[in-house]
Amino acid sequence: MFFQLPKELTSDKEKKLKLVDFKKFSNYKEWLLLDSTDEAKNQIDVVDTAYKSIISIKGKAYFSTPITSGKVLYDACKKRNINNIEDLNKFKNDKENFFNEVIKVNIENSREAINIISENFAGCVIAPSVFEAKKLRWSQNEYMNMWLGVIERDVTDIYVNKDFAFSDGATMEMTYSALKKAGLTNSYGINIKYINNENITLSHLMEEILNASIYISQFVTPKVHIDSLYKLRNLLYFKDSNEIISIFGDNLALIEDVVKKVDNYLLKNKEFIDIL
Repeated sequence: MFFQLPKELTSDKEKKLKLVDFKKFSNYKEWLLLDSTDEAKNQIDVVDTAYKSIISIKGKAYFSTPITSGKVLYDACKKRNINNIEDLNKFKNDKENFFNEVIKVNIENSREAINIISENFAGCVIAPSVFEAKKLRWSQNEYMNMWLGVIERDVTDIYVNKDFAFSDGATMEMTYSALKKAGLTNSYGINIKYINNENITLSHLMEEILNASIYISQFVTPKVHIDSLYKLRNLLYFKDSNEIISIFGDNLALIEDVVKKVDNYLLKNKEFIDIL
C-alpha cells in the first residue's frame, strides 16, 4: 500500500513522480550552500575531515539540539508578547537578553542530555552544541550543511529531547535522518531515539513536527516545518506502508491518521511548498 499524494500537492497530475527527483529535492545540502563563499566551503571541508577522523567500532551518536531556537525561544516570545517576525528579530538582536533567555538555557539543557546519552551509548557521542565557528562567521545554513554531512556519513544513532520539533535545525536533522533510515539518501540506516532510548517512529515524528508547526505559526510562518512535512509525506508516497512499518517499527493505523492530518495542513499551506 502506497499513500497517494493529493493532486494539489504534486505538479504531475498523473502522480508519476520520479524517485530520482525526490532524492534531489530532499538533499538539503545542495541549497544550504548556494550563497556561501568558496572560503566558507573550504573551511567546512576541513572541519568535516576532522569528524571523518573519529573512528568508533561501536557507532557514533549525535545529539540534535536547539541552540538559538526551540521551545525555549517560543516560551520567551510568549512572555514578551512577541507575535510577529519584526519583534522576533528585535529580540534576537538584543544580544544579552537573547543569550540569557534562549542560548544559555539551551546549552545547559544540552549538557544534561549529552551526559545521559554518554552513560548509555557505548560508542562516541557528537555534541554539536559544543562546536562554534564565530571567528569564521559561518551562517546557520553553513553549520547545518556540515552537520547533515556528518549525520549522513557517520552517525549510527541520533538522539533528541521531547521538544525537538520546536527547533528548525533539529527538525531538519530529524527529517534527514528519517530519509536516511528509509534509504533515500546516499547512505542507509540510522537509529532515531529520544534520550531515554525510546525509538521514534515515522508517524510519531510527523505528528511532533505537525504539532510544533501549528504552535510556531502563532509567531512566524514555520517554513522549515512545512517543507519537512512535505518531504516526509513524499517518503510515504515512494515507500510501501509495509516497508515503513518494518523500517520504523510503526503502526498502519497511526500512519493513516497522521497522513490525513498532514495532508490537510499542507493543503492549507500550499503557498509555502516547493511542489514536486
